[in-house]
Amino acid sequence: VFGDVILNGGATPLVIGGEKPQSAGSGVETNVLAKIRSTNKASVARATVLESAETGDSFQLRIQDESVLTGEVTKTTPGVGARTRVVCFGVLHKLKQAQVDVTFDAVSATAALRQLSSAVGFDIKFQVQPTETISTSFKQKPADEIVSKITKLTDTITVVSPDNKLILTDAKTVGQTFNLSRIIDASPGSRRPQYESVQVIGNTPTAKRGLQARHLISSQPVLAEAGDGQPSFIYEDDSITSQTQANNTAQKLLKRLKKQQKGGFAAVIGRPEIRPFDTVVFPPAQGGSTFTVSEVTHKITENEGFITRLKLGGELT
Repeated sequence: VFGDVILNGGATPLVIGGEKPQSAGSGVETNVLAKIRSTNKASVARATVLESAETGDSFQLRIQDESVLTGEVTKTTPGVGARTRVVCFGVLHKLKQAQVDVTFDAVSATAALRQLSSAVGFDIKFQVQPTETISTSFKQKPADEIVSKITKLTDTITVVSPDNKLILTDAKTVGQTFNLSRIIDASPGSRRPQYESVQVIGNTPTAKRGLQARHLISSQPVLAEAGDGQPSFIYEDDSITSQTQANNTAQKLLKRLKKQQKGGFAAVIGRPEIRPFDTVVFPPAQGGSTFTVSEVTHKITENEGFITRLKLGGELT
């Protein structure tokens, strides 16, 4: 296993194992950890390098010539000699930290995202350009929450690229397919509630005041349902202001939930090329099923070597 970290454009070696410091208090960890997610949680990397580093430095972790995670240094811990323990977060960390006031006045979803990226200062690449109209205001909301609501309204997804850019795209076009081998441990199986239906509640004065207040006000919230049976997944969103938006959101959420009825995990000998939204195929001897990947964790330690743990969601075949 080989890898390095690029700090501010310059490569520096990773420290894995090696000579232990005489004083336990003077040393830092020597394992490498990188967690890349497909949810609204920011990706994070932790590594020890033979170089000084400062908060705000650009950071790129490479393992076996594969770019695993790029971002910005948020914390450093000096160790013995030239060792420095570095913590880095991806672009979603910036979006989660940014509290913004923004108003979208009958603009396309594409224009709304461009407006948001300009206000917060993050790079966004459009592989699709949704035309659905957005008319709503957000007051002191995290930027990642606004992005998430726009993707739900437009049936799109956001993916963070290895070079730390946010990509808006169609879920059907994302990811590659990889055959799994050298499996250390695996447990694919049911992990999520078996939702049979979805109820969407949109924005009106009564939606904010609660169900018990509805009989006092003539205006009713925008409601939509998709599917039949129980349990039902209830989704409330103040940015949904029309019946069409509510109906579309209900159908899209139900479709996503049906794809996520199964999950589990697989741990394999290091695979730095696998990313969230890829699909993985188990060997025939282990069922041969194909799953989507929702989270990837790479870990390199002195004792266990390089292990990749895949969180699985949605059996496809």
